[in-house]
Amino acid sequence: MTEQKQCFSKNLTISCASQRSVSQVCREIGINRPQFARYLKGDSLPSANNLLKIANFFQMAEADFFLPEELFRARFERQRRQLRDDPREVVLSAFRNQDAKLGDRAGLYHSYYISPSWGYGVVCSVIQVSIEQGFAVTRGILRSQSRPKRAAQKTRYHGVMSAARGHLFVVEKSSIGAGILCETIFDTKHQPDYADPRSLRGMIMSVSWRADERIFTSPIVWDPVDDKVGLRQAMRKCGVYASDSDQLPDHVRRYLARNR
Repeated sequence: MTEQKQCFSKNLTISCASQRSVSQVCREIGINRPQFARYLKGDSLPSANNLLKIANFFQMAEADFFLPEELFRARFERQRRQLRDDPREVVLSAFRNQDAKLGDRAGLYHSYYISPSWGYGVVCSVIQVSIEQGFAVTRGILRSQSRPKRAAQKTRYHGVMSAARGHLFVVEKSSIGAGILCETIFDTKHQPDYADPRSLRGMIMSVSWRADERIFTSPIVWDPVDDKVGLRQAMRKCGVYASDSDQLPDHVRRYLARNR
């Protein structure tokens, strides 16, 4: 075993001891267990890509894993204390390292929910989910008209997504209404029989910007857009629909009606 492999093996073992189990670490990082076991034993070193995943997961620099054991341990413990004592890091840690958990959720979706800002009509917007530097990032666009023949109003949303215990959590900020956030929680465990298995269903909570800034909740569905459909074409569906409109997908209309 080379000195480099030995340092990495010992430091990775120290890091894993701070977690519930090695299996959990493997699942969250997205590295298979046999391969990870070879790193722990010192039989091999990770590729540059896997090294970056491991470093990001433990929030250490890649070079730290090749430090002498005692120096690494001191740096690792100091980093953990800082993270425990900083509320910003505690919250942000829930959204880091989402590559393995949410990589298969990347793509375009049509989002449907009931909004008091639009007379309790069903708002349809386009959401794009992408993985960027370990974060699952969401970008939303809503294009709608407040009155006939008025210019369409475009609203943008930016957010982050996290997966935990069979649920997906999305926190977004709108380009209108300074400081207003919205949170959406999707239940990936329990799905109604009539639902499209590819879609996401849950609840959204936010503040209505056109109805006296009232807090509201609504059932919400994210329906995946076909891979062959681009953003521009997907945006043609954006707008506000009556809750019983036959332009809404049947499973969306039923879910919103049963859970409002």
